[in-house]
Amino acid sequence: MRQSDLRATVVSSFLNDAANYVTLGTNHYDKLCIAQKSDIKRWDSSNAATVADMSWNELMNLLRTMNLAWTYDGTTNIVTIEHVSYFTSTAGDDLRTQQIAYRNNKYVYTKEELPKYEKFKWMEAGNDEFVEGEIRYASLCVNQDPKSNIKEYAWNVTTDIEYICDCIDPAHPELAGNISDDGFVLLACYLDAGDLYVYQTNRPLNNIYFNCDLGWGILFVALFKHERMQMEGYMNNILTTFYSAVKFKRQETAMIYCGEFDPNQYMTTDLGEMYFGGAKGYIESASMSPDGSIKLKTPLW
Repeated sequence: MRQSDLRATVVSSFLNDAANYVTLGTNHYDKLCIAQKSDIKRWDSSNAATVADMSWNELMNLLRTMNLAWTYDGTTNIVTIEHVSYFTSTAGDDLRTQQIAYRNNKYVYTKEELPKYEKFKWMEAGNDEFVEGEIRYASLCVNQDPKSNIKEYAWNVTTDIEYICDCIDPAHPELAGNISDDGFVLLACYLDAGDLYVYQTNRPLNNIYFNCDLGWGILFVALFKHERMQMEGYMNNILTTFYSAVKFKRQETAMIYCGEFDPNQYMTTDLGEMYFGGAKGYIESASMSPDGSIKLKTPLW
């Protein structure tokens, strides 16, 4: 990752290191390339696209396709982009050490915010490893209302480059309109003798495709077993035990903070220590009153 237009330094082990700390193997995401889809469709054109506007939020949303998150440290002016498993809850401030703090051991269970279905979709796809991915939770501890229990993630990005090639092949004119000029193509590449090539990867018992590292079949298994709605669910109909789940018990508390308040820090509370095995909470929202008190909403477990 290079310096951004925010004039901040961007650091990322996930996007730069030769070994991937999540997959524990060779990093297939350290040389990502992005192109306008019109250039991929018309690769031999002498009139290539010259402008590709993308906001910071759009870029960060694109990186969510690999289950990445980011933080900004205003003191050092550093943006850190890593896999969600990188950001642990072991460090942070201790609410119990503040001289004036409201101790509250009550919490609410935010079941309605936990979808039963998570659906992931590229802009276009044709091969089985790239079509819509789904994570389904059989637990009754998630939202059961069919009107609101589906969370959909969609990007104006295509990664199934073999499908693009099939659609622009003159031998298949019936497919010509299946690929839009709009949007981007994201590629997982490696360097060989100074040139970039797209990985050709397969999963056991599955077909081999170019750019398969950015298909839901591999993305799910490699990168999406963290921060799920429950600790068990079905990934594309395969029962899977996950590595971690989102925090869904929310505590409200307040304090007068003696020091510089950093909302990016994790918080230690009586509730987390006494009832949830030392779980730390992240700060979902904070509001400060004129008297200096800070009201917090902190998901814990």
